[in-house]
Amino acid sequence: MPAEAINIINKHLKIFFSITHNPLIDRRNGLWELNPMCGYNTSDGKGEYVIYNFPVKDELENEISAYPIYISISVLLKENNDISRIGIKIFKDDIKQASAADYRPTELLLRSEWDNAAQENDNLQNHAQPHWHIHAYEVDDLFISINPKTRKTILELIDEEVMQNKITSVNSIMDEGDVLDIPTQEQNNKSGEFPMFKFHLAMVADWDINTNSHNKTLDCPKLEKWLPQCLSYIKHQVEYILGRLPV
Repeated sequence: MPAEAINIINKHLKIFFSITHNPLIDRRNGLWELNPMCGYNTSDGKGEYVIYNFPVKDELENEISAYPIYISISVLLKENNDISRIGIKIFKDDIKQASAADYRPTELLLRSEWDNAAQENDNLQNHAQPHWHIHAYEVDDLFISINPKTRKTILELIDEEVMQNKITSVNSIMDEGDVLDIPTQEQNNKSGEFPMFKFHLAMVADWDINTNSHNKTLDCPKLEKWLPQCLSYIKHQVEYILGRLPV
């Protein structure tokens, strides 16, 4: 039987997605993530995630089709079923790559996180809990100016040729048993660029009431109140942005 925290999250996600099934499943020993049977796979360069289409109001159907947005959520429980951490990620389509049937190339836009374990780590305990992270993404003016159907055709043609060239090139230089090492985001950041995505933007700080009051512990009563409001606020802001984009 799922823990109380999982029941709370599933209840609010059913409302958020307008679905009847339980969205979260225990995929890796206490790490609960979205059900892959009902979404797509994607990656942010550090790990793979299951994403669902972001739900918006009916009058924004054209906008969300032109600018697809996705959401992922994960919850890690301790052995006693207390909450260790919860994370919500918002992605946009990566228009520079072609999609597959069960995979969507995306770019990470936003993270909403609440980490109880961080409060036990001397190096992390000063970060606000909960908090936001904002991520930069690449803008390609050439691809944006092309309609999505034509863009998809171009990407499929490019992808087919590039993959064949990559396979041939990699096979020619790698010996049997070699492992291809793909650089992480941390390793790629050697240009002196300031890694602003690491900035923890406090979400529920009470600085007007108390001093040093930006680090809170998450439990089920707080989860019951915080999660639906967090999801609702993200939805409101996504719809606000979509409503001001050209279609």
